[in-house]
Amino acid sequence: MEEHYTKGNKNMWEGRIDSLTDRSSFRLHQVVQCIDIQNIIKENLDIKIKNFCLLGFCCDEGVKRNKGRIGAKQGPAAIRKAIANLPLHFTNQVNLFDGGDISCNDQYMDQAQKSLSEVIEKILALEMHPIIMGGGHEIAFGSFNGNFRFLQKENPKPKLGILNFDAHFDLRPYDQGTSSGTMFTQIADQLKEQEIDFNYFCIGIQAMGNTKHLFDKANTLGVEYIFANQLVPSLEKENIHKLRKFIGALDHLYITICSDVFHLSAAPGVSAPAPLGIMPKEMLPYLHIAAKSEKSIGLDIAEVNPSLDIDNHTSKLAAGLIYEYMLSIVG
Repeated sequence: MEEHYTKGNKNMWEGRIDSLTDRSSFRLHQVVQCIDIQNIIKENLDIKIKNFCLLGFCCDEGVKRNKGRIGAKQGPAAIRKAIANLPLHFTNQVNLFDGGDISCNDQYMDQAQKSLSEVIEKILALEMHPIIMGGGHEIAFGSFNGNFRFLQKENPKPKLGILNFDAHFDLRPYDQGTSSGTMFTQIADQLKEQEIDFNYFCIGIQAMGNTKHLFDKANTLGVEYIFANQLVPSLEKENIHKLRKFIGALDHLYITICSDVFHLSAAPGVSAPAPLGIMPKEMLPYLHIAAKSEKSIGLDIAEVNPSLDIDNHTSKLAAGLIYEYMLSIVG
């Protein structure tokens, strides 16, 4: 972990100040607490009713291997900047921590993913709720394993499901190497070895983003999915019923958002921009339901690429989704 980890840096958090004393006028940069996950112990933390911990995953090696446009490793810094100025609507019984970054500065992505999973385990052990900012969607492999291994300390076969907002299944084979398109195949294989069900639900899938082979693979694995063009008012009731049924059968839920699920006008700064992607307001009801289910153990958001962004649209969208997620959880 040490070679990949950098502790939280308060210098990254700055923004408008409307008041130095009136909490109702505060913005998030005024309350975030930067910590060193490696060295901190729970007894030294002011643990409240709800404790969110942001963590960056500065890596786009998986995107590079997947022949995508690199630059997402700068995503966490851009998302932090966008979050910083958002207004504080949490009570004083909610904490916001910045746990720093996991970085991959070489081709050894698998080691960075392992470090990510270890830090997430530590965040959960500190009674914090992890929110991971990417970085390429290879973030999902480290995120899932961190959540899963923490849960395995109490139950060898935890019923942890995956909710993925994505245009792609990311179920490609990895016999020629892992990438940002192989994570869920890797997870499915891991679970199969342990004789544990693979519970995977995708929202925003596009036919033009997946080969027939990938649809066949998804169907074989029992993956549930909703097409992007099915996120319409006339089908919302049916879609929500399907999602609630999926979540209801689980003990825990891990949520991952790939920014390329959104229409390129909302998210131009991604590896694979989507001309037929969904609009943010179309997915919000589903994110709210998942967050309010009381089963979500963590969230990550991937593929924010500032080098390809337009006026920070994508990083601001990511910040807004994280904000909506936190507000939904605390009520």
